Amino acid sequence: MKSVVIVTGSFPPDICGVGDYTNALVDALKEQLTTVRVFYRENWSWRMLLQYAHQIREMNAEIINVQYPTRGYGASIVPHILGLFTGRAKKVVTLHEFSQASIKGKAAMLLFFLFADWIIFTTDYERELACRVAPWVRRKSSTVNIASNIPMQGATKRDIDVVYFGHICRTKGLEEFGNVIEQLRDRRDLLRVQVIGQIMPGSEEYATGIIERFKALGIEVVLDRPADEVSTLLARARVALLPFPDGMSLRRGSALAAMGNGALLLTTWSFTEAALLEGKCLMARTASDLYRVLVDALDNYSSYDRVRISGQDLARSFSWERVLSAYIQTINSL
Repeated sequence: MKSVVIVTGSFPPDICGVGDYTNALVDALKEQLTTVRVFYRENWSWRMLLQYAHQIREMNAEIINVQYPTRGYGASIVPHILGLFTGRAKKVVTLHEFSQASIKGKAAMLLFFLFADWIIFTTDYERELACRVAPWVRRKSSTVNIASNIPMQGATKRDIDVVYFGHICRTKGLEEFGNVIEQLRDRRDLLRVQVIGQIMPGSEEYATGIIERFKALGIEVVLDRPADEVSTLLARARVALLPFPDGMSLRRGSALAAMGNGALLLTTWSFTEAALLEGKCLMARTASDLYRVLVDALDNYSSYDRVRISGQDLARSFSWERVLSAYIQTINSL
């Protein structure tokens, strides 16, 4: 089997979804490949380019896989051009997002499209969008949906009414979550609500304020728990309320974790995959819809069993076994 080096700018204990994904991918690949090594660095300034390229060449890998983006890379262009200096090894880029990048960010990703031997996208939508910009990418790319970094458990007693799971930062819709719960509190004092997550570096001041608000609303805040404990908590939740400001997507590992553990997912409308997600979660177009649908879901929970179970089946179909098989197929084809 071929030897692989995986390049990343974030890796546990760093708080980064792609870093967590990379860690899980490495563990999975080690079961199939003789040599899998991680090239993780924190400093991605220009002056490190040739040094890092030399270090990677010294690792004598046959495949170099760049996981992009990560929080650790910041706005550095080094990951995009590193492959030009790493010798004859085949270059595979796993591109976790393209649609959300700025114009400048998309322009930088053209370097991946030009020089990578293969590109792995995490949804069909992301791949199709990239192929419109760079049509030649279609012949050297594939889609490998992400799998949840959180284990999935069987049925259990669901004694948590509403849960949020994810990073604590400004871009996750936490204000809207608080607004909906505040409306609920006006009519239901006995609901049990939890927020489960990690505070993103740089978001400490924001987190302090939003957590104070949550506690004033009687919301339990559970931070920095290991994956197996998060799984247990999600398996006890009736509804997972994840109001992503930019819409639901199959790139949302937190949503897959909630659905996979049997919670009924209520989220914001998907602008990219609504047809695929229809009947597998509840999606609201407006803030008032979020509140209205949540009330109905709590009042008539069993009537949504088909949606909940369909969502669970979808999330569990995106398994690490499936991810591993796709990566091995790509590696062996190069």
